[in-house]
Amino acid sequence: MKHSSNECPLGLPGIACPDDDGDGIANYLESNTDSDGDGIPNYLDLNSDGDSICDLHESGITNSMALDMDTNCVIDPTNTFGANGLIDALETFPDSGTITYTLQDSDGDGVPDAQENNDADLDGDGLTNNNDTDDDGDGIPTVQESKGDTDGDGVPQYLQNINPSILNLTENNQTIIWTFSTTNFNYYGWQYTTNLVESPWITGANRLLNIFGNSSITITDQNATATAPIKFYRVILE
Repeated sequence: MKHSSNECPLGLPGIACPDDDGDGIANYLESNTDSDGDGIPNYLDLNSDGDSICDLHESGITNSMALDMDTNCVIDPTNTFGANGLIDALETFPDSGTITYTLQDSDGDGVPDAQENNDADLDGDGLTNNNDTDDDGDGIPTVQESKGDTDGDGVPQYLQNINPSILNLTENNQTIIWTFSTTNFNYYGWQYTTNLVESPWITGANRLLNIFGNSSITITDQNATATAPIKFYRVILE
């Protein structure tokens, strides 16, 4: 979502500015999410994830240090800017509002490095968040989880481990009906594995599904046979 300001950070009043904090990342790429919970939305926060590196230098801009000679995490005013306040060298053409670089996402999970704390290891698996494809360790790849705060607790869903229930499905075409409270959740999905210790969890749906007020879901193992391995299922709620 794109945000506007009546005053660009470089002192051009009355002109819509697509980079309100002057870090070289346009507002629509930073959004109004508050990744580090400091009360400042990302599009106004020079260090959105609260780690030791400011957004400008995690953005993917190859010459970011040269653009920030005074090391204040803001593009230096000695560079050339158009009427929109975004540095021309990073746009497809002056005032286009479209950047020419790709936001850095080291682990390819859909969350830019500037919004993932590279000093933190949320799930304690030895991988810092910006190199972890499952930040909260709940078995759901971060790229498949909501980047918003769907339950209104101030924490993005991809950073919440919801400790899913584990169900055992053992017989051919067996059906399990799992009932849950929808009070604090908006989405559900499921995963299965054939070995709780050695095998990975496999996502049964390619994305989480909207609950739409439902209080139960049905899982049927239509591929099971008498000789098939036992499958363990777990339900995911967000």
